[in-house]
Amino acid sequence: MLGWWGAVFLTAWTSTPPDAPSRIESDALSGEELDPDRLEFGLLPAISYNSDLGVGVGALATLARFRRNANPFDWRLELLTFFSLRDQGEGIEVSQQSHSARLDKPGLWGGRLRLEASLGYFEQANTGYYGLGSAAPSPPENTRAQLTQVRRITPEASVNLRFRLWSRPVPVGKRRLELLVGTRVRYNSFEAPEGSRFALDQAQARTGGELARLFRGSEDHVLWLLVTGLLFDTRDREFDSRSGGFHELSLRVSPGVDESLEYAGLAGIGRWFLSFGHDRLTLASQTVVDALFGDVPIAALSAFGGQRPLQGPGGGLSLRGVPLQRFYGKLKLMQSLELRARLFPFRLGGQRFLVGALAFVDAGRVWGDYENRSIEVLLADGGADRRRLDGGLGDFELGLGGGLRLKWGETFIIRADLGHTPTLGETGFYIDIGDTF
Repeated sequence: MLGWWGAVFLTAWTSTPPDAPSRIESDALSGEELDPDRLEFGLLPAISYNSDLGVGVGALATLARFRRNANPFDWRLELLTFFSLRDQGEGIEVSQQSHSARLDKPGLWGGRLRLEASLGYFEQANTGYYGLGSAAPSPPENTRAQLTQVRRITPEASVNLRFRLWSRPVPVGKRRLELLVGTRVRYNSFEAPEGSRFALDQAQARTGGELARLFRGSEDHVLWLLVTGLLFDTRDREFDSRSGGFHELSLRVSPGVDESLEYAGLAGIGRWFLSFGHDRLTLASQTVVDALFGDVPIAALSAFGGQRPLQGPGGGLSLRGVPLQRFYGKLKLMQSLELRARLFPFRLGGQRFLVGALAFVDAGRVWGDYENRSIEVLLADGGADRRRLDGGLGDFELGLGGGLRLKWGETFIIRADLGHTPTLGETGFYIDIGDTF
């Protein structure tokens, strides 16, 4: 698997306008001065590996305009087309495909408004579903793929507006409180194999009973979300942060377009960064508390966050080593600690690169409901069984591991992480774009 490390760069260049002013920014590690008015462009095959999804192939392009007094940039555009391929024993299948366009435009309305917009199509052939709650059992490995995988198709469009409520000028970075207002429209479609855990729970929920209240939104539906919240940002920089923090308190609400999926979600996310060792070492921390209330669709039970919704706990962005979509629940608690090291910078073809490494500890769990109860579930042989929805208070999963980082320019980071969870005996390996937080 480690042979996939090292993306192949196709082309990259930096364009500087002829009348650009003198260089005034600088990189603390290399001492190199950077042009404040520059265009950074990156294009590479998005070669990756994820132990949950397989080998990823595609293309990723980024274009970022930097201008004097624009923080962190004037604008940034990211285009992605991506396919994950996996050998399921009967040949290679496309386990996932993702196509998206993302625009990030700060500095509007006299610098008080930031626009974040995205349009995308997502399809995953092996979405995981083991059951509800932290006590959902894992099937034997030889039948796991057949019993836990679901095909899910999700086109989505979103717009976030970030209004600056308060800011304080600082020499480097920012001190800013922002109001987040956004909306997201998504279509969810599911296709579950006969006899899988999803199909059994779906059939049982259709008949009513205690599972029907928890297992919602399994039929094809449109989901409309309204998002609002506060963002407090004191980071020295948005990419490769080394000091300060970025904190989110958000509320997301669905008025129930289809299937009466009226629900609300509260997210509290705290991220802190502390640099030492002459700026070569950074201690990074992320704490997540996410709570859902009402008639929550099943897809939302394995996700968290308001500004940037992510899958978890589980997978390469939340609890490394734990399989993606392993746990579904209304309440989620996660904690990640990373010790990041900036090792050495170098130049290649006129471009700036930085190699780094890290060690991490992740911990997290879900609660299927706010009352720990026993529920009746159907079995593949036609029988039924009762099981606890959740484990005890200390029933947390743990992920331990390390990784490598390659930073290209100021806004492009490639990561490779290897994580192991001793509580489940699982191992995950991930190569992808961007820091985990």
